[in-house]
Amino acid sequence: MGTFKCFVGALIFTCLVTICSTSIENGGGNIVCYYHNTSYFPPSEVPYRLCTHVIYAFGSISNDTIVPEKPGDLAIYDVLVGFKKWNPKLKVLLSLQHGFPSVVTDTDTMKRFATNAIGFLRHYHFDGVDFDWEFPKLSQKSKFMQFIQIFRDMSSRDAKLRSADLLLISMALGNNKYQASTLYDYTILNKNIDFATIMAYDFHMYIPNVDNITGYNSALVAPKGESPYYSTSGLVKVYLALGLAPEKTLVGIPTYGRSYTLANAKQHGLHAPAVAKGDPGPVRRLRGVYTYTDSCAALKLGAVSVWDSTSGVPYLYKGKTWVSYANEKSVAEKVRWAVSKGLGGVGVWATHLDDLTGECPGPKLPLINAIHSAMKSTSNHEL
Repeated sequence: MGTFKCFVGALIFTCLVTICSTSIENGGGNIVCYYHNTSYFPPSEVPYRLCTHVIYAFGSISNDTIVPEKPGDLAIYDVLVGFKKWNPKLKVLLSLQHGFPSVVTDTDTMKRFATNAIGFLRHYHFDGVDFDWEFPKLSQKSKFMQFIQIFRDMSSRDAKLRSADLLLISMALGNNKYQASTLYDYTILNKNIDFATIMAYDFHMYIPNVDNITGYNSALVAPKGESPYYSTSGLVKVYLALGLAPEKTLVGIPTYGRSYTLANAKQHGLHAPAVAKGDPGPVRRLRGVYTYTDSCAALKLGAVSVWDSTSGVPYLYKGKTWVSYANEKSVAEKVRWAVSKGLGGVGVWATHLDDLTGECPGPKLPLINAIHSAMKSTSNHEL
């Protein structure tokens, strides 16, 4: 899911034939949280009571099956799946990002992969799989849609044979109008997937000679002078107009920011000239990226925060550093917007980019807590 990620859904009802549904299909109340293992965020800290779904990023595709991406992944699987003992409604999925071209080829290969992958997911007690192919070529679209149909059909047969719940299928969808209008068949997606997270972030980041003025990573509403599609509300409306079912649509919310180096410290507003990615943040030391921990640390060190009431997001600046980031207010506004539009919920990229250190005021993981509180106060679904 790009550089970062997180998601939503639960509450199973029983059905007499093939496919059993989850609350994600009935809309609202879902918080899907992506998690990527890092040295500073152990899996034991994943907020399994704040999220309806946890998606582990990533597994790998190799030899027509799923394999762990790195040593130690099996132990992480055990921790995440083990949370279901304490939160029986929780669903845990495994995300796949790389390797799709090796299996999205002919029908036999796709069926072989589906059989092997379903066996892998069942063996490690996952509740489903997240397809995060970034991105198929236009020439691969029809095969990819066929792949999703085959995977759903074979997972349905598997569930029948096992008398088990159907494995969930989720997707991550691109962050621009071109990808939305060319890469997916929404009739097929609506019929075969359980939910899809629209990656409504990375609208702007410093790219030399391409995107070299300051811009919002994930505005709710596009600022004046920009295309409406460079915003959460504008992009989601594109997907809905193209036919993606609202109840299966999740609004992607980032917990990280994008940083810039200003050309002139005195020009520090939106659309100010920039000359490079921002210097490494004060805590995580990532160039061009601020985790929420970095943003809070920067504010403690004297950075100035500005709230844009039109776009529903803040930015901060200090010296020649400028950062478009998320805070509790901005993520809560996105949750309320998603609920007001009757969408399936929100997907968060990512748990490990929220603050676990206490650098930010309030509880641990303040952004995910704010998302949960906003969803609980506005949704009719029990969390």
